[in-house]
Amino acid sequence: MLLFYINHVVTPFLLISMLFASFASSTPTYNGIYCPNNTKYETNNNTVFQTNLEVLLSSLFSNATLGSSSYTTAMGMGNSNAVNGVYLCRGDVSSATCTECMATAVANITTLCPNKSESIIWYDECMLRYTNTYFNPLSIDPRLNLWENESISTSDLDKFNETLLSFLGSLASKAANSESATKYSTGEWDFTEEIRVFGLAECVPGVTDDQCEGCLKKLL
Repeated sequence: MLLFYINHVVTPFLLISMLFASFASSTPTYNGIYCPNNTKYETNNNTVFQTNLEVLLSSLFSNATLGSSSYTTAMGMGNSNAVNGVYLCRGDVSSATCTECMATAVANITTLCPNKSESIIWYDECMLRYTNTYFNPLSIDPRLNLWENESISTSDLDKFNETLLSFLGSLASKAANSESATKYSTGEWDFTEEIRVFGLAECVPGVTDDQCEGCLKKLL
């Protein structure tokens, strides 16, 4: 899982219920959900998958409560009802914020996207994904793009885009080569006196430096 997040001037973006809900003392910022129509399963005919999914989400949430900023696991391996899952909290959030975001994500993912064998939910503070197929940790799809209404003038656009690519490339390199346990970086740059750009880049732990940097740069 890979993330680019950009802020300029104001706020642009470039890149099982009751048990979990009781932990969410603050509300994470919801960004969107991936809920493909072709992945529906019938609960009456597939209680095994549903059970595996509930156990998976519970396991992911439990790891968040233990202070882990990311975790990948699977349930029911070796059969047609297997489900894989991963979550990733933003590299600069506290353990408490990560737990709160995961509590909300776990409570909402099957509510906003019911009876689906695959889904991803994004918040500013965390991302949660499950699927009944193998997913590559270096995949850049499915993705979520959120756009700010603020625009750059036509006369400045080419220069802005060129400088932006350089800025994001440096964030990708910085995240990939981070000495911390999380492959995460932030930065800012003044395009003009009026426009300051903020950005962050992040990869899931476990990928190599080259894999992280290469995958982030595919997003550019």
